[in-house]
Amino acid sequence: MKRHLLIALLGAMVASCSDATSPTTEREMDSLGLIMTRQRWRAHNMHDYEFTLGYDCFCVASRGLSVRVLRDTIYSVTDLTTGQAVPRTRGMTIEDLFDVIATGLKSDVPVEASFDADLGYPRSIVYNRPGMAYDAGGSYGARDLHPSSS
Repeated sequence: MKRHLLIALLGAMVASCSDATSPTTEREMDSLGLIMTRQRWRAHNMHDYEFTLGYDCFCVASRGLSVRVLRDTIYSVTDLTTGQAVPRTRGMTIEDLFDVIATGLKSDVPVEASFDADLGYPRSIVYNRPGMAYDAGGSYGARDLHPSSS
């Protein structure tokens, strides 16, 4: 009887485990998952890249910004709807997106995220889903990331 209970408990524990770097599963993040996923991104040694950034929070909403990053610094940000350049402060780097997750974890705020299968960057982040009803949460998305020529 005890053996069957132990096997059932072990099975439940294994079933509840999830891969922190899973590309398709949006899941609540923890500190270990963040460390592992960030290391995976950094292992690609990508410092010059372009991607599409979208975010929605109480401060401002943007469904599509083209962000160009050179030497880990935002070089330019373009609104994809208008084609116009916007202030670089509207953009974020991939490291900034990881920092959004880290800030939530340090503040004990629920953070859900999914990551790119190949490069490990955050593809979607939902920060404080319960707080979104009263403008205390937000969502971020990154897609179409590719290396940029300097």
